[in-house]
Amino acid sequence: MQHTSTKLMSTSAVSLIELVLPLDNVRVIDMTQVVSGPICTTLLGDFGADVIKVESPRGDELRYWSPGKSGLSGDFVGVNRNKRSIIIDLKEQAGKDLVYKLVEISDVFVENYRPGAMERLGFGYEKISSINPRIVYCSISGFGQTGPYTARPAYDPIIQAMSGLISMTGEKDRPPVKVALGVYDLFGGFFATIAILSALYLRNKTGRGTWLDISLLDVAVQTMTYYAGRYLASGTLPVRSGLAHAAAAPPNGGFLTKDGKYVMVSAHNDKHWQAFCHIINKPELLTDQRFSALRTRNLHKQELLDILEPVFLQKTRDEWVKLFLDAGVPCGPVYTLDETLADPQVIHRQMVQEIDRNPYGKFRILVNPAKSSDPIWSLRLPPPFGGEHTQVILKDLLRLSDEEISSLMSKRIVADRITE
Repeated sequence: MQHTSTKLMSTSAVSLIELVLPLDNVRVIDMTQVVSGPICTTLLGDFGADVIKVESPRGDELRYWSPGKSGLSGDFVGVNRNKRSIIIDLKEQAGKDLVYKLVEISDVFVENYRPGAMERLGFGYEKISSINPRIVYCSISGFGQTGPYTARPAYDPIIQAMSGLISMTGEKDRPPVKVALGVYDLFGGFFATIAILSALYLRNKTGRGTWLDISLLDVAVQTMTYYAGRYLASGTLPVRSGLAHAAAAPPNGGFLTKDGKYVMVSAHNDKHWQAFCHIINKPELLTDQRFSALRTRNLHKQELLDILEPVFLQKTRDEWVKLFLDAGVPCGPVYTLDETLADPQVIHRQMVQEIDRNPYGKFRILVNPAKSSDPIWSLRLPPPFGGEHTQVILKDLLRLSDEEISSLMSKRIVADRITE
């Protein structure tokens, strides 16, 4: 894409009335909860899909993971924008029938329950595809729909542990540590989104839907990429290296500075290494045979660190950042989250935006990172209260009468608020 004469923009710069989005003719049934499924359906909603979040009378489990307003916890808000919520009791046949009616007019069905749970509820792929053969059905689970571990429960820390990631994370002489972020829940949702978009494109060619089987462990194994490549080629296992780079000698890592903060520097090629040595006033390192080339620096990592660590204590983090960046050496501060969200680049890129969430006023939320000359996503709907759109979905999509809706609500088959 050419960027020279066309302004890149986020959707905040475009009237939603005029906006044409890539998935605005796609309807998604969202039968997911927690993170891996909801982040997938959120992205589909960003790109224009009408996402119908089907919740139990208690609502998505994520609504209760942190303090919030009327079921809008910070955790839930983070992965549930651009959706409408309907509460249906799926244990009742009348509730199942409502979902079947939604299936008839939908394009995508996403679930992230343990394998077998959807079949027991009456929403397995065979049943759903018999109602709508064009539907793209996506299952996201810890270990996939087949294999010896398929029935095992799994959350992100379990997948991190089994992927090898935890064994590689942390300081060399200390125990391994988990990555704080639920990386494989998120990556699983991202891969599911890519697969769904590809399946919709294929459907345009074949006229048929398909069943997508996304395993978080499969995703985690795939993300090992070059680490796995090195092992498969040489038999060498990755080791924990803390803030340093496992395959490049310092300085390609983090250093503690005078004000107790850390700075990240990447200066392993010859050009950056030479500039680095002059900035820290250690030109003698350039002629020291232990450190004059990347190969030899790799052989003497600890000796080099012993020299560099006291040097970095002489200036503050921000002083070092300015010195290195002025010299063209890749460098950045190790931020806390509040610093990240207040960074001028993040602000300029509009990664945090406001959206009205009446009656509680404006919410600040993270948004889709894609920028384009013609907008491909929009922030149209705030994260929904549980059952907020129950009546409008039943009336406008399923064409039920007011009397039918009242009957369903009186029997507690559906609800317009969380009731358990």
